Amino acid sequence: MQTITVETIRILKPDKTGKQRVFLFLPDNKYKKKRQIGYIKEKTFYTYRNPENIRASNSIWFNYKLISQGGSYFDLICIEYGLVYQLWTSRQKILKCGSLLHFRNNQLEKKIFLPLRYFKQSKTDADTELRFLHNNSVKRPAILQHNLTGG
Repeated sequence: MQTITVETIRILKPDKTGKQRVFLFLPDNKYKKKRQIGYIKEKTFYTYRNPENIRASNSIWFNYKLISQGGSYFDLICIEYGLVYQLWTSRQKILKCGSLLHFRNNQLEKKIFLPLRYFKQSKTDADTELRFLHNNSVKRPAILQHNLTGG
């Protein structure tokens, strides 16, 4: 029977600038056992992606464990690519619209892929969408409430 080891995510305490560096540890991986995958500042996770990798898959991947369990640390995600470009999304959007893949043969972690069409160009747009997702998950439309109450 093979023992399955899982990745570890470590979020450090804030430094003097308020950034919390985020590290990924892969215990059985020979390539990069430990690597910094981004940082958190003001409830936003920032990470860098190579533009070539974005074009190749027409999506951006994230560590599933970080996205699914990071709610107490961040809500929004900023992907920095190139020298000055950014794409924005939220944890909820990734969990709702992403596709989960696990590359066990390469001894890599579970990844969740989000197609580019779900990203926003600005933090304001992503924040607005996040509030919309949150409000709609809590409240039901009035027409639905009317039918459920029998009124």
